[in-house]
Amino acid sequence: MKTIKTILLSLAFLIPLIGLPSCSSDSEEVKISNIQITNTTHEIHVGETLLLETLLVPNNISAPITWYSSDNDVAEVDNQGLVKAKSLGICTITASIYDNSLISSFEISITPITADKISLKESSISLLLGSEKEIEYEISPQNTTIKDILLSSNNEDIIKIVDNKKILAVGPGRTSISITIKDTNVKDSCEVIVEPIKATSIKLNKNVITIPQNRKDSLFVLFTPSNTTDTTIVWTIENTDVAVVNSSGIITAKNIGSTNAIATSNDGKFKASCKIEVIPVPVESISFSSSSFEMLLDETLQLTATITPNDAANKNITWTSSNENVLTVNKNGLVTSKNSGSAKITATTLDGNYNAECTIKIVSIIDQISLSSQNPSIMSFNGYITGIHYSVITNNSKQDIYLQKYEMIDSKTGFIIGSKSNIGTLKAGNNTNLGKDNLSNVYQPTDKWTFTYKGKTYTIKKEWEL
Repeated sequence: MKTIKTILLSLAFLIPLIGLPSCSSDSEEVKISNIQITNTTHEIHVGETLLLETLLVPNNISAPITWYSSDNDVAEVDNQGLVKAKSLGICTITASIYDNSLISSFEISITPITADKISLKESSISLLLGSEKEIEYEISPQNTTIKDILLSSNNEDIIKIVDNKKILAVGPGRTSISITIKDTNVKDSCEVIVEPIKATSIKLNKNVITIPQNRKDSLFVLFTPSNTTDTTIVWTIENTDVAVVNSSGIITAKNIGSTNAIATSNDGKFKASCKIEVIPVPVESISFSSSSFEMLLDETLQLTATITPNDAANKNITWTSSNENVLTVNKNGLVTSKNSGSAKITATTLDGNYNAECTIKIVSIIDQISLSSQNPSIMSFNGYITGIHYSVITNNSKQDIYLQKYEMIDSKTGFIIGSKSNIGTLKAGNNTNLGKDNLSNVYQPTDKWTFTYKGKTYTIKKEWEL
């Protein structure tokens, strides 16, 4: 083998020495005069390839060809003339020789691969109400370039489309959905069945309810599972003389006693019950109209306590005094004053043991009499008045008094300007007045009244700074 290689190398060196016949120096070099792409197909699909062929004139001479594409994003071409379709569009493929001295252009259109079939992966779909599902499908051929689809529902009261890729069960029943390749008639459909979520058990939120007469309370049903779709309940009461129930589970108590409220599922398969105890209306509070009162010595005062609610069954009250030397109170709340001072009266309900308290002070009759003035026309200068002045005496007590005497006195001289005796009885809660119409330079008149109450004489007076 080594000997053969040596001989070949020797021959390679000898050939230039021997020489070859040469062309005449006067002969001209033959060049290619034309190049032409000969393919007849101008359309290919995205992803396909096409080998372009060329014809050189004369055809017995070869030369290197340069290939290029006007838009490599649509189609690209390699140095062998192999075109690869990349995206939809039109571009020009050019073949050139002799540094673009000779070129041939070929327009090529890249077309989509259309789908001829779309198939849903399920021929029938079952969903529970409220659930959703993403739709799966296949398009043939798999390399199709048009894959936009449109999902639709035949009845949106049963199935709604979500984001053009999911279905949502919104109502029980049967319907169908369709899937279509956009801008084509290629479609498929399937049936969709939406089943309600059925209860497996029910129970009530309470086992026992205690309700006062003529009051209301409510019950509601707890379903298993919690997302049960048919939550219709039929309500009944075993003894409607004791209580009644409406379609919403509202219980109204009627008469004292006990019974049962029963809830039944709409399909009648499940029941739950609650015991209803109807009791008398209990007391909730007790109060007085005021926290303090005043009384005269040896006087009586009827206290009234207000119990709520007004229809409470047991309104019995016990009455007590904090100091029976000052005040006593009987079982009906009648208070009698015994001696000067003050004491607390407490009213306590037998039902619930609620308390109300008030303080009663023993006051003198003089504290219940007040004076005021009426001066319809008067002039004053340095305390001296001229004109009309009347004194008003008011009996604020609950007892009558006897007015013995009224006097108007000049506060500086002490002179009696006017007076009247044996005026008469001033009844409880009433008032009267006396005075003069023609006062002249009287200094700050003092009104003085004398009255009797239960055999005792009292005097009340007031100086007016006018």
